[in-house]
Amino acid sequence: MNFFIMKTNHKISLAATILIIIVLASLRFSYPPKRIFSYDFFGYYLYLPSLVVYHDPAIKDLSWVNKINEEYKCTPSLYQLSQAKNGNWVIRFYSGIAIMFSPFFLIGHIYALLSPYPADGFSAPYQWAIIFSGIFYTFLGIWLMRKLLLQFFDDKITTITLVLLFIGSNIFFFTTLGNDAPHVYVFTLLTALLYLTHHWHESPRWTTASAIGILTGLIAICRPSGALAILIPLFWGVYDRSSLIEKIQLLKKNASHVVLLVAGGLLAILPQLLYWLYASGQVIFNSYDDPQSGLDLLNPRIIYVLFGFRKGLYIYSTIMIFATIGIYYLYKYNRKLFLPVLIFFISNVYVISCYSSLVAFGWRAFIEIHAVLAIPLAYFTFNIFRQRSLLKFSLLILLLLVLTLNLFKIYQLSIGVIDGSRMTREYYLKTFFKTQVSDEDRELLLIKRSETNKDDFINPGKYQRINLGLVDYEDLKEKGKKNIEDSIVFKGRYSLKLDSSNIFSEPIRMRYSDITSGDHAWIRAGVNVFPTSQEDLNKALLVVCLKNKKGIYKYRAFNFKDLNLDAKPGQWNLLSFDYLTPEVRSTNDQLEVYIWYRGKSPCYVDEMIVDAFVVNK
Repeated sequence: MNFFIMKTNHKISLAATILIIIVLASLRFSYPPKRIFSYDFFGYYLYLPSLVVYHDPAIKDLSWVNKINEEYKCTPSLYQLSQAKNGNWVIRFYSGIAIMFSPFFLIGHIYALLSPYPADGFSAPYQWAIIFSGIFYTFLGIWLMRKLLLQFFDDKITTITLVLLFIGSNIFFFTTLGNDAPHVYVFTLLTALLYLTHHWHESPRWTTASAIGILTGLIAICRPSGALAILIPLFWGVYDRSSLIEKIQLLKKNASHVVLLVAGGLLAILPQLLYWLYASGQVIFNSYDDPQSGLDLLNPRIIYVLFGFRKGLYIYSTIMIFATIGIYYLYKYNRKLFLPVLIFFISNVYVISCYSSLVAFGWRAFIEIHAVLAIPLAYFTFNIFRQRSLLKFSLLILLLLVLTLNLFKIYQLSIGVIDGSRMTREYYLKTFFKTQVSDEDRELLLIKRSETNKDDFINPGKYQRINLGLVDYEDLKEKGKKNIEDSIVFKGRYSLKLDSSNIFSEPIRMRYSDITSGDHAWIRAGVNVFPTSQEDLNKALLVVCLKNKKGIYKYRAFNFKDLNLDAKPGQWNLLSFDYLTPEVRSTNDQLEVYIWYRGKSPCYVDEMIVDAFVVNK
């Protein structure tokens, strides 16, 4: 139903599009990323230099990755890689974004080869090439969104929606000050998918069907949840029984188009399958094997994801409240689009709410979904102009206020008032209108977590210390446990002897809920170790980790050398460190502390003590 479109040359929306592009580009060039190849971005990009520069796409040799990371400070840990059974280091992130990077990467690579810059895949030419890549896909997304909206709305509604979307939502931040990949890239792909899907249903062509398949496959290999994009062409035009029959008849009539669509999708995902096969020896490789950052489909946190003050969609991209309300008006005015938009939105909300990643401003995974929500946002805006003057004026003012609020939040983020991932309700409300914050204000933030593998506990005085357990091996002797010795003892009558046949000590185990009801606790673990040889001095590791049903996460294992502790063989030495609990998915997750011995000569351990430091209530 295109009865909202008026006869016009669309000059206003064209001018708005150009102005938005100028604003976003100016900010991007004025504040280019200082370390564009950092954290997740490093993982998305790594495909290209590993293939073209280092000729090691399976990453059999980790030394060049470590060298690059040391020079360019890309990431505090190589969480972007997952080791396969064949020993290769497989890139955890999917390859779709790298495919989109590739034309710009090649230009940067050629420039680097012809210039004094090192052609190492990460120097300035490559950085600027990828910055230009992000700008290009942002511009393409804006241009395609305008073309999409003009299929259903007049120039005025299209213009207002473009401004609300690209200035009044979180897209503004991620296209200017934040990292645009992968979410802005997928936003552009989804916009293109919506546009082509509409055109195929208006005038079915095999070229359009093929392009829809390729786009759907490419979206799927950009991010795992991208596979949900198939819901858009699948449900497009379906809203009741008769429309479902019409859709089935349309597909039967164009059966060859369906085949081409499927073929296009398979062709698009083929590079990912070939990479997995080459790098890991498996056609399907589960690279997302970290229990903490994976999906837990049985534990959705929908209210938290939408309304949580830490990163909630409606808190940090408030304009999307109106887009969500607009789904009702979408049903009222254009039912052919209602079901694909609703199902896509609900399914994405559910998947995002089951995912445990908590880093970044707002819930950035929603950025790409803004492409779909733009349509109901436009219908909400359209409905405003059907109201009486006073109500229409009031609603337009409200939209303007929300847009201004979004810009102010982004300004707060840029000057350090809003934190990217540590926000709390108390801190949000306390600093709502502030441009400066005190140390007292910052006490309301969530705890700052280390980006390295070691935690520095600097303020124990703010916590209450409680003992979680003591293993002194006195009782274990009475229970008939093996390897309990009385020849070398730190305290009491007995100690535990470890060697190549007995490599693990008795663990101290405790559920998280039995430690604290808060969002974190500090664990201080210590054990006395008596190595008998210099060669095996650092073969005893103190292990602290958390476990859930899927496996171990936040695993820490350190020896004397790792902790820079002065230890000697033939005497008792204290091995101890502090451990900050990770963000647990369930309070039933279990803490474990034990010794792992990798030496051959005997080693004795005694008096393992584990304490917790919890927030005073």
